[in-house]
Amino acid sequence: MILCTFDANDSKCMTGDATEILWKAHKFILDDLGVSTWMVHHESRSCGNSHHYTFRFVQRVMIGQAGPVHKAVFHLVNCHDRSDMALRTAKGGFKLNGRLKLDAGNWLIVIDQAPNHDDLVRELNQFGGQAITHITQISRKDGTAFEVDLLNDLLTAVRDFVGFATGSKPQICLGTGFDTQANRTWDFWAACGPSTWSPLANWTSDFIAGHVSRAFPGYFAKLQDSNWKEPISLASDWYVQAKHRGLETALVLGQAALELLAATLFEQAVTKPCTEKEWDSKKWPASKRIRWLLQSFGVDVLMPPRMTKLRAFTFSDGKCFEDGPHALTELRNAIAHPKKQKRERFGPKVDELRIEAAAMVLFFLEQALLAMTGFDGLASADATHGCSINFGLPAS
Repeated sequence: MILCTFDANDSKCMTGDATEILWKAHKFILDDLGVSTWMVHHESRSCGNSHHYTFRFVQRVMIGQAGPVHKAVFHLVNCHDRSDMALRTAKGGFKLNGRLKLDAGNWLIVIDQAPNHDDLVRELNQFGGQAITHITQISRKDGTAFEVDLLNDLLTAVRDFVGFATGSKPQICLGTGFDTQANRTWDFWAACGPSTWSPLANWTSDFIAGHVSRAFPGYFAKLQDSNWKEPISLASDWYVQAKHRGLETALVLGQAALELLAATLFEQAVTKPCTEKEWDSKKWPASKRIRWLLQSFGVDVLMPPRMTKLRAFTFSDGKCFEDGPHALTELRNAIAHPKKQKRERFGPKVDELRIEAAAMVLFFLEQALLAMTGFDGLASADATHGCSINFGLPAS
């Protein structure tokens, strides 16, 4: 909720001083809608001679009755676009790319660009901030009604997947339910967490029609498995954080995500590569566990061609990194276990090695998640690893 201290006619429409606005909860009442709740200050920004104050709700506000609906609509904040279908515009024309359809069993999820999407993106690229960039519609393929509580896991899956597909997790807000006659039956107003606008290249950056929607069914199906639901969700979240929080964080979180996936796969494997005792011992260090994970899904463990500094690096004894997992775990250990001897092994240009290792761990994590969810399309992320991987057999 955004309020300004002055309205369009320069009349004062808010009372109280800045201290009260910043530190005091405010009662918010809309009699016509039956809304009565509390808000607290979220952030402020300049508005000419006046000031905009953004407030956040202390608790979720429900308008109407949360009964069964045939369609639900939610809004995505700071969602980087991966649309690949034509979308009819408000002016009666068409946009070549404005819609993304995601298939989730009996659920149909349609993500459309907001009507002013292009203008919003230009402003976000220039100034940053937050904006509603997309509108999501959810319905059942068979047309049956559903309860709002069924949407919680579905929306979480959409947010996690879109975050993995774009490298920047959007926020979901402002939900509305509709009955069979398209009448609004309920609205949800709730606090929306911060979302940074920071477009970054990843496996979906190159436009290949249909490859994002092609990856979702397997990702969603994996989340329905109780053994994989949390590991996949956490790994996707750590992937996004690793892309935004610096080299050291990328190495630490990226390796943690790969080890989590490896441990989950080991627990579920019918034929295990070793005993449980050996898995937890020094016989199977992190590099070996990650190597087994990647090889199990057909992901090449060699350092990608662009990692020239990692490929050329030699230790004082003349030895080189065995492969990608060995390089990233050695560099990560020098951060997480900061002994002087560990740091000095890499010489004065250790930052150059970390840059390549951070890109490489993102590559391995991308490919592991895609492979284990059964993706059979083309994954290309030139900015992170300098090559592309084609999953699945060629079309006959």
